[in-house]
Amino acid sequence: MRFLRKVVATGATLALAGSGSGIAQPGDGEAGVRGSCLLGLICGALDNRTKREVYVAWADDDSGFTYSWVAPGTKKGGRWNDGIDVDYFRVDAGCTVTTNGWITWYDPGWYKITDDETVTPNGYSC
Repeated sequence: MRFLRKVVATGATLALAGSGSGIAQPGDGEAGVRGSCLLGLICGALDNRTKREVYVAWADDDSGFTYSWVAPGTKKGGRWNDGIDVDYFRVDAGCTVTTNGWITWYDPGWYKITDDETVTPNGYSC
């Protein structure tokens, strides 16, 4: 039942965030929430190598999603970085993000970051 509540809450939260309503402002929820890292050791992360802030979200097991910005040249998430398990990143409307040496392109929307993944945006154009 707890898993089902989390799935429903996740879908509702992402729908609201994607629609532009109910989105937390930068600086909200900056506390070191841990989330659900794989085996407590492997956590999703975003290493921002662009010149723009990237919006991310992560879920703590009991309190729903927390949203934050990842400043250019910084990283959020990862067990050995800050202990946060980042679950999603967002590409703003009208923008494109590239990763993997400009090989992978992401159009506007929210994208999942798995526990064993560090997403490294290296291009952000609008």
